Amino acid sequence: AAKVAATARNYYNDYIAGLNIGDSEIADYYENDKLAFDAVDYRSFTFPYETVKYTEPAEGEEVKDGEPASQEEADRMTQDNIDAAQAKADEFLSKITDEQSFIALAREYASAEDAEKYADDDATLTSGTSLSTASNSKILTWCAEDDRAEGDTTTSDSGSGIVVLYFLNRYLPEEQTVTVRHILIRAAEPSDTATDEEKTAAQEKLDAAKSQIEEIYAQWKDGDMNEDSFAELAYEYSQDSGSVANGGLIENFSEGDMVAEFDEWAFDPSRRAGDTGIVKTTYGYHLIYFVENGAYKWQATAKSDIENDKFDTYYSELSAKYPTKTH
Repeated sequence: AAKVAATARNYYNDYIAGLNIGDSEIADYYENDKLAFDAVDYRSFTFPYETVKYTEPAEGEEVKDGEPASQEEADRMTQDNIDAAQAKADEFLSKITDEQSFIALAREYASAEDAEKYADDDATLTSGTSLSTASNSKILTWCAEDDRAEGDTTTSDSGSGIVVLYFLNRYLPEEQTVTVRHILIRAAEPSDTATDEEKTAAQEKLDAAKSQIEEIYAQWKDGDMNEDSFAELAYEYSQDSGSVANGGLIENFSEGDMVAEFDEWAFDPSRRAGDTGIVKTTYGYHLIYFVENGAYKWQATAKSDIENDKFDTYYSELSAKYPTKTH
C-alpha cells in the first residue's frame, strides 16, 4: 500500500511539474473568482439585544413578573429589544462623519465595563478578513458588493445585536511566501507527565536526532553544497513523509503555516537563497535549505488550484478511457 501511494504521489508530482501555469492564467483565475482571494478592512460597533425566551410554567405555577406569558409575548419583547438597539445604532450612524468620528463615537456609546476596551483606537477595527466566506456573512456580503467604497456605512442585525459598520478598504493581500527544502529527523520532547525513565529515553532520542542531523549537514558540506545535493540527502534521510518524495521541497508557504521555530528561521528578513541551518521544533531536528522568496500567497494558491483542476480533469479522462477493476 505504501509503495502504491508513493507511486501515485510521484505520478502526480511529475504531471504537475510538466504544467506551465503562466502569470496571465493566474491573473485570469483571480479575475474569475475575486471573492476567493480578496480581503477587507472595516470598523464595527455592536449594540447588543436580548432574545427573550418563553418557558411554559409547570402545572400550578404562575408566570413570574417580567417574564413572557406566551411565545407571542416573548417575540414582542424580543422585537422591542431589537427596536431599541436599532434606534441607538441609527443614532450612532447619523453622527458618523469619517473614520475618526467612528472611533470617538464607539468610546461615547461604550458601556462602562467596555470603556477600557474602546480606549484603544483599534478596538473597532477588523482587518485582513477574507471574503471567501462572504456568502455566510451579512457583514461580508455587504463589504463585497461591487459599488462598496471607503466611508460607506450601514447597520446589520447579527442575531444578537445591531452592528454599525464603516467600510475602509477591499484589496488583494500581497502576503509573501517562501520556498525551502528540509530534512527532518524526528524526536519529541517528553510530556509534562513523563516519568524519569521516559524523560531519559526521550532525551536520548533527541540527542541521537541532533547528532544525525549534524552528520547529514557535514555530509552536505563535504559535497557540492547546492540545492541538488541537498535534495539527494533529503530523499535518503528525511523522515517527513509529506516532502521526502520531493527531495524535502516545501513550496510557497506563508508565515504561520509552520511551527514557530521553523517560521522564525524561514522568514528572517536577512535570509538569502542558499542559506542553511539546523532548527529544533516539536517535531525534532530540521536541516533547512532556503531556496527563494516565493510568489505572493494568492498567486501560489491560484496556481495550486489551477494545477489540481487540470489534474482532476486529466485523471477523469484517463479513468474513462482506461477503466480499472479492483479485485
